[in-house]
Amino acid sequence: MVMDQLELLKKSFELNQRFTKLMLEGGELPDLVQEMAFLLKKSVCIEDPAYYIIADVQMGEVDAARFQSVQYGRSSRNLTQGLIDQRVYHKIEKERKPLFVKPIPDIGMTNGRIIAPIIIDQTIHGTMWIISNEPLGNPIDELIIEQGITAAALIMLKDKAAREARYALSGDFFGNLLQGQDDEQLMRQAERLNYQFDQPRQILLINGVSSDGGSQQSVSKALELWQIESKNMGLKAWHNDQLVLMLANGETSYGVQIAKAILEILHHPEWDMSIGVGQAYQEATPAHVRQSYLEAREALQVGKRMAQNTAVYPFNTLGLHHWLNHLTPQQINNNHFMTHVATIVAYDQKHQAELIKTVELFLENRLSLAKTAVDLHIHRNTLIKRLHRIEQLTGLDLEKGPVLYNLYAALIVYKLS
Repeated sequence: MVMDQLELLKKSFELNQRFTKLMLEGGELPDLVQEMAFLLKKSVCIEDPAYYIIADVQMGEVDAARFQSVQYGRSSRNLTQGLIDQRVYHKIEKERKPLFVKPIPDIGMTNGRIIAPIIIDQTIHGTMWIISNEPLGNPIDELIIEQGITAAALIMLKDKAAREARYALSGDFFGNLLQGQDDEQLMRQAERLNYQFDQPRQILLINGVSSDGGSQQSVSKALELWQIESKNMGLKAWHNDQLVLMLANGETSYGVQIAKAILEILHHPEWDMSIGVGQAYQEATPAHVRQSYLEAREALQVGKRMAQNTAVYPFNTLGLHHWLNHLTPQQINNNHFMTHVATIVAYDQKHQAELIKTVELFLENRLSLAKTAVDLHIHRNTLIKRLHRIEQLTGLDLEKGPVLYNLYAALIVYKLS
């Protein structure tokens, strides 16, 4: 027993020296993964919090899930959804230690995995995946994985520090821009960032990234790579846990296309991501950039509250919603149709009748009984009874145009507020 302990201590010291030497010589994550695959005699890869593979070495055969992930550079949505359903990510977040995952053939994972979280400042900044059909049991392998994820954390920490320094500068600049700091200071910061005020500008606001540093770093890096490949450069900054992209662009429709492309790159089942798109302004004064940011922020707020079946919200499509979103509380309270909405809501809460949802779909479906009944999964006669109930509660005649317009507007205000 004493000899076993001495052997483990000796092996731990050797591994520590080995990984320390690798880092001191400038080794990066691919070098570390190469070393670990050699030591473990198993396939090893590291994923960032956005499920992109940032280092991979295959040792022997791999299953379809790993092959597909390596081929596309990211775990597939099907694979990740399966792991979410199996609560694998939940367990890792909760236990924060290496975990054995049995094969899940339905998602192409015919081999088991050992998944080990890479933790920096109490935050998971990545995960190491080792293909293995056996749980951890070999003390030497446990040491290799333990020291390997420590080395990975130190390498990531170095990259994190460099990236945060760049984003701190752009974040300060954008914060000063929004607060209306004096132009001379802004000009000095803009010069350091190579930001040109004489170009048209448009703001894209990316929402839904986890507020932890790992996810932010991961999304920033993925977006940078996409920008380089697509040649769509723009200054990026983090503001209130949202990623701001300042495009040099004079066409609002182009910004919408860019938002859709970014969403396609970043979207994943684990994240509820959305992008607000401000209008493009030919004059790129600080005031115009601030205006585009406020528009992008409002588009996000309205889009999320209205629960639209989309994830890109352009400000220039808000129309009536923009006006209604800026009503004062007094204006809202003084509108008689808001009283009718409150009556319907109160009835729903007491009887679980879904009258609000019913009248909303009825109006959105242009008074089509057939389509509304299908959308609600109810019989046409049931729908008619619900509409009659709404008329009895409110005293409104739902066949009159002005009544419908006013009720629909009140419903929008109710959802917005």
